[in-house]
Amino acid sequence: MHDLLRLYAQRLSAENAEADRPEQARYRLLGWVEGHIDLIARVRSLPRRQCEVISLHYFAGYTLKETALILDIKEGTARKYVHQGLNGLRHYHKMP
Repeated sequence: MHDLLRLYAQRLSAENAEADRPEQARYRLLGWVEGHIDLIARVRSLPRRQCEVISLHYFAGYTLKETALILDIKEGTARKYVHQGLNGLRHYHKMP
């Protein structure tokens, strides 16, 4: 799951960087969101801080240090939330 989230974030960033106009970036983002509604819903179902840390780190591309600064928490705490959130996503993924 960790690599999947990282890959999505990297691909999305690369596509948006290549866009000629802001409208193209917006349509690409909307297309990505539509194709990954289930993943987004799973992340949003996590406890608030886990969702925030995973969203900032994987979807927005911030480092854990930057994520911690944004949320005004310690980097170790951000790392803990990532670990807990990814475990929650793995558990959800294994459910029928």
